Amino acid sequence: MKVSDLKARKLELGYTNEMISQLSGVPLGTVQKIFGGTTQAPRYETLKQIEMALFPPGRGVTEPNVQINHEDVVRSSSITEPVCVRESSDLAYYGYNNLAYAGKKQGEYTVEDIFALPDGVYMELIDGCLYDLAAPTTVHQYLIGQVFRQIDNALLAKGNKHCMPLVAPTGVQLFMDKKNLLMPDLMVVCGRNKFNKGVVYGAPDLVMEVLSPSTGGYDRLLKLNKYWEGGVREYWIIDPKKEEVIVYCFEKGTPPKTYQFADNIPISISDGIIIDFKFIADRMHDFFG
Repeated sequence: MKVSDLKARKLELGYTNEMISQLSGVPLGTVQKIFGGTTQAPRYETLKQIEMALFPPGRGVTEPNVQINHEDVVRSSSITEPVCVRESSDLAYYGYNNLAYAGKKQGEYTVEDIFALPDGVYMELIDGCLYDLAAPTTVHQYLIGQVFRQIDNALLAKGNKHCMPLVAPTGVQLFMDKKNLLMPDLMVVCGRNKFNKGVVYGAPDLVMEVLSPSTGGYDRLLKLNKYWEGGVREYWIIDPKKEEVIVYCFEKGTPPKTYQFADNIPISISDGIIIDFKFIADRMHDFFG
């Protein structure tokens, strides 16, 4: 997509450079240079990040080529990402020595490779590529635990026994195939029929991911696109560093909305459930500083 197309879309939506920077993860200075014409040849990966912010999945946009696959993320040097395990020999580091899968390369792994990993080793599988994710930080776990508690309490108070919040490392076979298995930080699944042999088979209704230095581009681009393709109704990206939450309501087809940790944030898929992020943030600041 050309910069001129991005400029036209920016004008159509009425977005500021600051808004585009927040939604895309591209530094404000870089956004300003691109739209101001100072940068004549922006990086491909940077333009794709801005494109995803201006043409978010779920808006009913017919603009082509807005999808990002794992190869885009792997080759990008401007977006941090988890390690993609490229060769079967790399798995020996994790104690994985199943000869049945020897010789596999990127794009050839299946869910059976995930299920055969040693206990305590967790990876995600996207388009046949294994991703080794960094261990979550204490703040990461705290945020997920607090949001889980509020969701579960709200569902119980409403008498909703149909929906269940779950946390990683619960696997999700999003496309019900052999080439993809994700482990969202937190999800809400409505319907017992979505469980199959210990994993969620199909799309969770709500997914939340907490950003870390090693997963920023992975969560903002690759996984966002996969969740949209797979039929997830709502997707939250929680950024502890910026203390903000970006909410994508794929089901409604509305633009993503950015909230601050000081806000009360409604869950779109369930009327009446609001996450009190101010309470969460206040406790976090009091304890962790």
